[in-house]
Amino acid sequence: MRPSARLASLLSVAVALAGCASAPPPAPTPPPPPAVQGPVQPGLDLQLLGGPRTRVGLGEPVRVAVSVERAASVYCYYEFNERHRRQIVRLYPNRFQPDPRLGSGRSVVVPGGDARFDVVPTGRGREKLVCVATLLDAPFPSVPAVARGPDLTPLKVRSATGAAFEHVILAPRSSSVRVLEWQVP
Repeated sequence: MRPSARLASLLSVAVALAGCASAPPPAPTPPPPPAVQGPVQPGLDLQLLGGPRTRVGLGEPVRVAVSVERAASVYCYYEFNERHRRQIVRLYPNRFQPDPRLGSGRSVVVPGGDARFDVVPTGRGREKLVCVATLLDAPFPSVPAVARGPDLTPLKVRSATGAAFEHVILAPRSSSVRVLEWQVP
């Protein structure tokens, strides 16, 4: 082999090797993205005291145990009939139970034992208690207007569910709503 052919052959091998050496190593396979966490809920529960039932007698006092699994702010709205009109009032918190915060695994009876009022159906028909719980560490700007007005007075909302969802709008991923209904025959 002539020296110039040999040199050209060596140069082509060197260039090929240099090309291989200068190529970056393949990028490592990235780890899979973390699993998307779903909403974290407060674990809200409502129980009518006196056992599960769907009927409450006219004039019979109503008390409800409200509990959360995780620390949360709780607001409850009562929808009832009075003089053939639907009324909605904020039942909890109230002037006798002013703190909406419940610790993890805690419960409160609404209305409480120290409350100077009772929930007593005075009209026939369907009634309900709608509660909303929002985790205490949830980032939300403020309490909605429906919760800032006076307690135990008629609200200017169409339903108790609508009042609760004004809270959910502020923290949709960390709020729970529960509805407890009963019939007054």
